[in-house]
Amino acid sequence: MRKLLAIFCIILPLLAACNFPALNPSPTEDLVATQVAINLTKAPTLMATPVLSTTSPTSALPTAVPQTTTTNPAPTATATVTTTPTIQPSATSPAGDPRSSLGSPTLKDTFQNGKSWGVETPYDDGNTRVEILNNSMVFTSANAKGWHGWRVSYFKPRNFYLEATIQTKTCSGNDQYGLIFRSPDNSSGYWMGVTCDGHYFLSSGDGGTFTDLIKSKTGDAIHPGSNQTNRLGVMVKDDSIALYANGKLLDQVTDPTYSNAGTFGIFIAGQKTLNFSFACTEIDYWDIK
Repeated sequence: MRKLLAIFCIILPLLAACNFPALNPSPTEDLVATQVAINLTKAPTLMATPVLSTTSPTSALPTAVPQTTTTNPAPTATATVTTTPTIQPSATSPAGDPRSSLGSPTLKDTFQNGKSWGVETPYDDGNTRVEILNNSMVFTSANAKGWHGWRVSYFKPRNFYLEATIQTKTCSGNDQYGLIFRSPDNSSGYWMGVTCDGHYFLSSGDGGTFTDLIKSKTGDAIHPGSNQTNRLGVMVKDDSIALYANGKLLDQVTDPTYSNAGTFGIFIAGQKTLNFSFACTEIDYWDIK
């Protein structure tokens, strides 16, 4: 029956959302989640599914129930890609900062529009809002209930360094944000996140469950709290994944779960703060061999 419902949701062209029951017969307010999957040729489609949210400020992504996924169509627009060299970090950048040695990025998006993310106009499902404001892609989590909202673009690198510059607004505790990458279907893949109290984690998810690859740890390189700017980066080569914050290596792990090229994007999950919000001012990736 769940497969039939999933197919029904995908084929209805005017359907904006599908809700499926959680595996728990009596879900609480913490059993919530949302998926925002882009559609570049029509209005974005929302897939919302209850997910077991965490309450511990040091835990990683929650375990999810089975959900449907969507596939990006052929793109109708491209991101803002620069052909001139990117301004590199200053001489005070930490040793080993990948950005200092990689040169000009393969793609650089400073969000002068939202065409590559399906947000030419604001997207708002009542739980997650995504919009382009002042050359930034702004995410807002309306409820502090653990709803996970995300946005992916259609680019599909395999071996790469990906970095997003994110400026938090008001946030606290276990409010989470970060990167999704190597996603084969716009919902599963790897999830690298940080929390507003300065922790980081890495999980893999297949749309039904999430597995901790790096359990939540304190990261000295992360700038915690409200009104802070963090450069979050992931270096991905074959089965090797290295996590960075502000140019400093946080941790690394080897995992073969998602070994093929896939899309990448950004996620938000308000856990403690109503209307937790951040602005992604730039996202770049470098193809590497």
